[in-house]
Amino acid sequence: MSQSIIIVQGKCKMIQQINKQIEINLEKDKIELPKEWQERIYQFWKKTINEYPNFYDGEIIAVHEIKENKENIILNTRIARYSHYLYDDKIGIQKSEFGCFSLWGGILLITNDDYFVLGEMAETTSTPFYIDIIGGASDINDVEQGKIDIIKTIERELKEELNLDLQNSEQINNFQIKYLEKPEEKRRVYGIIAVGKLNMIKLEVENYYKEYLQELQDNKGEIELKKVQFIPIGKSRQKLEKMENPKRGYLLPLLEKEEKQLM
Repeated sequence: MSQSIIIVQGKCKMIQQINKQIEINLEKDKIELPKEWQERIYQFWKKTINEYPNFYDGEIIAVHEIKENKENIILNTRIARYSHYLYDDKIGIQKSEFGCFSLWGGILLITNDDYFVLGEMAETTSTPFYIDIIGGASDINDVEQGKIDIIKTIERELKEELNLDLQNSEQINNFQIKYLEKPEEKRRVYGIIAVGKLNMIKLEVENYYKEYLQELQDNKGEIELKKVQFIPIGKSRQKLEKMENPKRGYLLPLLEKEEKQLM
């Protein structure tokens, strides 16, 4: 079943806490680009797959229209290609009408001994060495009766990256959709972010992921995370500033908003 989500009204910020109904609809039409942009993206993609042969130009979900009233935010989406999104993310498309505002879902996990759980992306991903929360782009598999079920996106990404089951109460005590990432100049995406409390302490998560990583290596599976990183609650700014890895712009605001509620 598709889940309704809520977001806050008010001044536009990169990260907003959610408290207003949101509906995510998938329209039948796909995003179409002028031939000029199709050719640019095609040439970019040819170079990209020479460097990253494991990349796949699959279908993703992109937001093309937003409507708002007193009770709801409605995101209308269409099917786009991953190559379109990656071009916009890496090169940039100045004309917003040709941009690709990808929809993604993620989860900020908190251990039982009060650490935020982050991932360091593997070298073979599109964002090598980036520090980020667990998450990824929505796709056609997340569609339920013409609507995007963002919980399915989060479930899939959590399973792929950490081998954790969102619905398994022995692993995750509870979770709640809490935040919305809105587009900025250099990152044109919409992100629906949950916060989940683990039934595991930091050491247990470390050991669990080491076993999963070894399993992926033994079976030649796709490794999305190079390692798991832990940030003690209350020290997000201090710890992130010491890390030399690249980070998404929304990450620190997200952690600091959640810290204010937890401390």
